[in-house]
Amino acid sequence: DHTPDGIDWLDTSDWAEWDGTVIDPSQHSKADFAKLICPSGDKVRGIRTLFYQHNPFSDPKNPTKAEVDHWHTLAINHVRAMVGYTGPEYEIKPTKCLHMRALFSDEFQHGTKWASHGSCGAGS
Repeated sequence: DHTPDGIDWLDTSDWAEWDGTVIDPSQHSKADFAKLICPSGDKVRGIRTLFYQHNPFSDPKNPTKAEVDHWHTLAINHVRAMVGYTGPEYEIKPTKCLHMRALFSDEFQHGTKWASHGSCGAGS
């Protein structure tokens, strides 16, 4: 089950809500800011409520890649909203180009596929 309540290793008693108040990172230390965004360290504030508001998976036991990508879009936009990045220029809208850039970046940073194409490849 790929719902927040279906992750059995998470303590469901401490899901923190987000009341919509923008969190200004410049007003907090890094540690305090991190605690405001992720109070328990492993869950983003308000993410459970966001999930159930949208119910992004038609089958929570077998979500499709497109559904997972859509959920990630919602989650990223949620975190951006928490710091006041709500304008159109900050909103994530998945495109094939964005997906390919993310895939390349991940392969370049974590894999060996691109290691022979520059000095910043895997292991650097």
